[in-house]
Amino acid sequence: MNTKYSNGQYDGSDIPYAAGDRRYGQDFNRDMYNNKEYGAIIAGAIVNRSGNTIINGGNIVQGAGHTINITAGFGVVTYSVKVPSSWVSLPPTIGSVDMPIVVEIPSLTNEPITGAVTDGVTINYVKIAYFENLTSTRSRVKKAGSYSSETISSYTLTVNSTAPTAYELQLARFTTNGSTITFVGQEARGVNVTNLVIKPLVGDYTITDVDGVQVIESDPTITRNTITLPTLADNLGRPLRILNIADGLTMVDGEGSETINGNLTMTIFNKYDFIELIAGTTEWEVAHICRKMDMGFVQRTTWQGAQPGTVVINVDTGSIPLGYEFGEIVSDTVVTGRIINIVDNADGTGQIFVYKTTGTGNFTNNNTLTGANSSATSLVNETSGSTKNGISNVFHGENVSKSEYTTRFFISSDGSEGNILDFSNSQFSDGTGSARFGQTFFGVDLDNYKLITGLDGIRYADSTGSTATLSNGTNWWYKHVWEQHW
Repeated sequence: MNTKYSNGQYDGSDIPYAAGDRRYGQDFNRDMYNNKEYGAIIAGAIVNRSGNTIINGGNIVQGAGHTINITAGFGVVTYSVKVPSSWVSLPPTIGSVDMPIVVEIPSLTNEPITGAVTDGVTINYVKIAYFENLTSTRSRVKKAGSYSSETISSYTLTVNSTAPTAYELQLARFTTNGSTITFVGQEARGVNVTNLVIKPLVGDYTITDVDGVQVIESDPTITRNTITLPTLADNLGRPLRILNIADGLTMVDGEGSETINGNLTMTIFNKYDFIELIAGTTEWEVAHICRKMDMGFVQRTTWQGAQPGTVVINVDTGSIPLGYEFGEIVSDTVVTGRIINIVDNADGTGQIFVYKTTGTGNFTNNNTLTGANSSATSLVNETSGSTKNGISNVFHGENVSKSEYTTRFFISSDGSEGNILDFSNSQFSDGTGSARFGQTFFGVDLDNYKLITGLDGIRYADSTGSTATLSNGTNWWYKHVWEQHW
């Protein structure tokens, strides 16, 4: 409910009568409308939203038969106000200005929706507008035996297939066949969010402008899931969360050339990784992200100036392109991993970058490598450098600077989590004589970083606080974990 501060009685020109000094009446009318506008701006600021916005309530479900039920609440909507534009002569001339104003969202049960199109396809809109005239939107004292007060509602509710105007607040969208109402989107609330549309997913999915989806739970257990975002311009301000509910790769792809924080795609790798997005004016903006790429344990037999890098499988047979799929599981008798990048060469050879490997040691030359989803096969080319102990950069392919993520380096005497040691912090020691121990992370470019160990291995404090050395020839395991949070 909003209170009308100005005199509710208007003449035929909708000019408010000014009691006494007309300038006093003008100033009073102006100041009271300013109070309304500031109240609406403050309400929007509380939930960090601007424009036509639901602040609270306004949730809609189907009622009895072909009706809807709405929970009480309030929002902010644009309202056109008549104001005096010139007092040079009387009566003053009239102008108008748009202002944000708080609007009531009523509690309604079994509200008819006779204006809706019932072909089961057409999108209908539930809209509310601020409403004010001679007899509405005021609080007054009336004489009814004894003094009491009355209030009159300050809204107009409309349900039809016409898209909302700038002066209407959209509460929901739906289709109906005349008996069953299917909601295809309820708008984001500032607080007390309910009726989230959650879509469990196995496989690819394209989010549409009208499906109302706000959360996607992606299960990429077998192969990569690709989530294509809806048209940016038609979803301004729309929030989306993409969550992995199982290990595997889920790729989030903007429509066409539309970007996500400057990238055409972004990928999440593990169970419970997620990306929260907001549709901005020029691109999808990442509001919150949590993702991790775990390379799995890899065995090394020498630590002399080692550069433990990405697990790379070189292959020497296969069609062009090789036929493998980004995100699928590949394996031979020694290694199982998930593809994070494929490089094809014109001569039929190629490189396959994998993460979260299992097993130990080098790959076996000419072992058959098979893709679990694509069924593509090729022969491992060990002689060209295929190895789990490769000296190379660590590839992640996410167009992210080293300063925007955390890199962690772990070693283990037996490749188990139970004997893991965290070597994430850079360190270096000249030791005695020419001995050089330690390790340091270096940024290479937006898709690679590298880790260099001392020429004589790594020195560390053991569980008793004594100095211990991981020297050349120590047969230990390592793994990298690449993490990004904000």
